[in-house]
Amino acid sequence: MSQFFDNAHGFSIGEVTINSSQHTHGLQSALQKLSEYVAAGASHDSRERYPPPRCYSGTQNHILESFTSWFQERAKEKPILWLHGPTGMGKTTIAQTIAEQVEKEGRLAAAFFFSRDSDGPVTLM
Repeated sequence: MSQFFDNAHGFSIGEVTINSSQHTHGLQSALQKLSEYVAAGASHDSRERYPPPRCYSGTQNHILESFTSWFQERAKEKPILWLHGPTGMGKTTIAQTIAEQVEKEGRLAAAFFFSRDSDGPVTLM
C-alpha cells in the first residue's frame, strides 16, 4: 500500500478488509441473450420483407433530397426527422430507400420496419 501513499503523513490505516470480485461474461453469451429478443423480420434487409418496397426511379426525389440535406447538414442540431403521412403514401418505400442509401455510405445505425403481416410487436418503446 505504501506506493499509493508515498508522500502521505499524519494518518494510519489498520484492520483493512479488501474484497475483490470479478465476473467475466463472454461476448457470445451476451449476444445469445440478446438474440432471444430480436425481431429478425424488422430489419431493412430481412428475407421476410423480400422484395423490399423501394421508390421507383425518379419518384420521391424532393423527399429524398430533403432527407440527404438534413442528414448531412442539420442532423446534429435537429436529431430527429419525422416522416409522416396518410396510409399508402409511400413512407415505407421512402424509409427503405433511405436505409439502403445510408447503408451504402456505411452510416446506417439502425432501421426497424413494422409489418401488419408479422407476429412481432406492433408498438415500439
